Amino acid sequence: LGYTVANDVTARRWQGKKGGGQWVRSKGFDTFLPLGPALALAHTIPNPNNLLLESRLNDVVMQRANTSEMIFSVPELISFLSQG
Repeated sequence: LGYTVANDVTARRWQGKKGGGQWVRSKGFDTFLPLGPALALAHTIPNPNNLLLESRLNDVVMQRANTSEMIFSVPELISFLSQG
């Protein structure tokens, strides 16, 4: 279908003893995976391994990266995650 972006939020204080040693509790709260706001259709992105990604807060760039910097390629990640 296509691609979108998500922000994997973590409550660090719930990762250790307070969360029972389970990292999943620190990621499972409501609103902890902002997604979107758009879906780019796959045919509009010829190379998903060379996309600029930015996160902004009040128009200030807080993070900037490129998918070319990832350890695994986008197709490898999709294949792995699709295996269930």
